[in-house]
Amino acid sequence: MQLFAARSRMHTSSKGFTLIEVLVAFTIASIMLVALLQGMGRGLRSIDRADDRQILVNAAQNQMARLGRQIELRPGIESGEGDGYRWRVSISDPPPDLASDQIAGGQLRLLMIEISVSDGSGAEFHLQTMRLVESEVP
Repeated sequence: MQLFAARSRMHTSSKGFTLIEVLVAFTIASIMLVALLQGMGRGLRSIDRADDRQILVNAAQNQMARLGRQIELRPGIESGEGDGYRWRVSISDPPPDLASDQIAGGQLRLLMIEISVSDGSGAEFHLQTMRLVESEVP
């Protein structure tokens, strides 16, 4: 009886982890590490997509800046390529409900402008605006 009592005291007083406890801890840590790495990967992909999108936005803004200088402000379509992207500027008269013959006594008219930019991967960005320009004198 004393032998059994000594063993049970020894077993309960021992400090440390069992093999099962260690394996469970490693499994939980591995699952958490995999989830963390997947989250970081998604974050990096999102940053990369945002960078690509920003390039298209900058290209559209560059075309907007060319309006009235290098691109004539009159109805029509102009397109081109540059720095790995394609652009298209479409200028049109507004729909009849936005008729602009009343603006500044007919001296100004409204134009609708749409700028589209795309890259080789199929990503696109569209920018729409309106501009007031001097009316053409007949």
